[in-house]
Amino acid sequence: MVGTYRVLIVDDDRQVRELLTECLAPLACDVTPANSGQHALQLIEAKQFDVALLDLMLPDTDGMDVFRRIRGRRPDMEVVVLTGYASLETAIEALRIGAYDYVTKPFDASVIQSTVRRAIDKRRFSLRLNALSRATRAMIATLDPDEVLRLAMAEARTMLDAEATAVFLLDPASERLRLAAAAGATVDAPLGAHTPADAGIAGWVVQNAQPASVGDAQADPRFDAQVDGLVGADIRSLITVPLTYRETTIGVIEAVNKADHKDFDDHDRDLLTTLASSAAIAVENARLYQAERELRKLVEQSQIQLVQTEKLAATGRLAASLAHEINNPLQAIHNSLQLMLSFQLAAEEQQEYLQIADQEIERLMNLVTGILEFARPPQREMRAANLNDVVERVLTLAGKYLQHRLIAVKRELSPDLPAIVVAPDELEQVFINLVLNAVDAMPEGGALRVASWQAKDGRLAVAFSDTGHGIPPEHLDRVFEPFFSTREDGTGLGLTVSHGIIERHNGEMTVESAVGQGTTFTVWLPGRRMG
Repeated sequence: MVGTYRVLIVDDDRQVRELLTECLAPLACDVTPANSGQHALQLIEAKQFDVALLDLMLPDTDGMDVFRRIRGRRPDMEVVVLTGYASLETAIEALRIGAYDYVTKPFDASVIQSTVRRAIDKRRFSLRLNALSRATRAMIATLDPDEVLRLAMAEARTMLDAEATAVFLLDPASERLRLAAAAGATVDAPLGAHTPADAGIAGWVVQNAQPASVGDAQADPRFDAQVDGLVGADIRSLITVPLTYRETTIGVIEAVNKADHKDFDDHDRDLLTTLASSAAIAVENARLYQAERELRKLVEQSQIQLVQTEKLAATGRLAASLAHEINNPLQAIHNSLQLMLSFQLAAEEQQEYLQIADQEIERLMNLVTGILEFARPPQREMRAANLNDVVERVLTLAGKYLQHRLIAVKRELSPDLPAIVVAPDELEQVFINLVLNAVDAMPEGGALRVASWQAKDGRLAVAFSDTGHGIPPEHLDRVFEPFFSTREDGTGLGLTVSHGIIERHNGEMTVESAVGQGTTFTVWLPGRRMG
């Protein structure tokens, strides 16, 4: 709390109020008199007080009732009760329910001074602990390093009654201190200003990893105006503590000029050191969180690139069949135009050949559009889609490839499959990879069964079953591992990428296989009915 402490005197005797005010003069308190219990209660509603001197014998209201109401309205205010010998038992009762102390009448000025001084010290200590607690909670609650330091400096200034506070972070590479946050009007330097890490009192604290408390800062031989002066030009007293994380100094916290013009004491040093410990942990946690976020972005970008690489690889494996698929409509268009140019045809025959050419052009456009949509970079666009539609697009794209490899396709797609929210581009990549793997498992040809259904637990399933050579039992647990492949020219990434895509959909991919009979890969996705 910056500034003078406020004391409320509650006594119906004007001479007693004046005498108490004189007794408290050396403490430089802001004293407010109240001549009755009701007057006192009105004052505490209007102003904040740190300490109250309360006479238990009041004419208008029972003193204990006033005390209880003060405790109810201002539980953090320290109350010293004034009592005569006749009401000593009442004073002891007041202590039992929360009064700081009691003074008997007639009182001695020195007793009043020492009692109120101790009550103020307790109040100050309580305020500082509260500020420390608030700072710790606030720093833990945020994962922004700059915000952590800003909050720490604001609370440190309150906690120490300082004109200004600042934190400097150490850059090990350049061996310089950077002004990272500050609180107080005297701080003129811009955030980000740099100073040498071996100069000034701040530099001494960095080098020695010890706090420094100086009464006359500018007379100290370690003082450097270009370093320590960043917190304020007119520096009198100064306290600097190291910011330490795991026995490594990562910066310093500096506070200058107590508001009461006193020097910083050991209690100030201990409080600031405690705050620095919490701040160091919070800063490093926030830094780790930021680093983890950056790493996650890199991983996501790598996953996107990996998916695109696998899609291009799959397109390459389909290239020969796709070229044949494109050539067929081109040949039909070419033949139709050649007939029209080479022979005198009736109008009806010309119309027939033009319709053939038009149909083949539309077929060609649809095929090229499908290829481009499949090969484009993944957009990660989540939208409602029907899994059967995704399966059909993949089977259409791979149709000629399956035909050339003598693979018969059997569809068993549930007609009432509900739409779910997915990234269709990514699922196409998964399904085409499973189709191509099935083809590789049947080098002499075979059958591919593609089935979809909704399980009783609501999940949706799409299964790809081949009649190939099967997977040996010792390999089943490794099929989703990166770089594991039984093909000489395989990358071992196709199933890994597919497995990752399904996991990002909160789904699951399972495999069942029997050597000599075939393999079934099943994609399970959470079912969420639309509407």
